[in-house]
This record gives sequence, structure tokens and C-alpha cells, in this order.
Amino acid sequence: MIGKVLADFQRNWDDVLLLVMAAYRTTRHESTGMTPNMLFLGREVRAPIDLIMGLPPDKFGNQMTVDE
Repeated sequence: MIGKVLADFQRNWDDVLLLVMAAYRTTRHESTGMTPNMLFLGREVRAPIDLIMGLPPDKFGNQMTVDE
């Protein structure tokens, strides 16, 4: 992921690392069906776009917990 957002000379990796990690942590993984934020924190972290659009529901229409 970080290779896609780096400049040509790859010297700005420290500027984009936080953004890449935030994107990774909010991506639902195929193996677990959950995001790293949900597994680690027990909740989803709200991003600015979530405040505008709302969080997407899971396949049952509500947010899953770690126990589920």
C-alpha cells in the first residue's frame, strides 16, 4: 500500500505512513471478516468520511462485536 502513495524518489514515506496505516486499520480483512480496529479496540474508529456518510452496516444490518 505504501508503494502506491510514495513520490518518485521514495523519500516521503514518513509523511504518508500514518495515512496508509489508518487506511489499513479500517479495511475489512477477508480471513476474519473484521477490521484490525474492531479486533484490537472492540469498535470502529470514525474517520471524517464516516461522519458524513455514516458507517456501513454488516450483513445483518448492525455492527458486530469481537465476541460475535
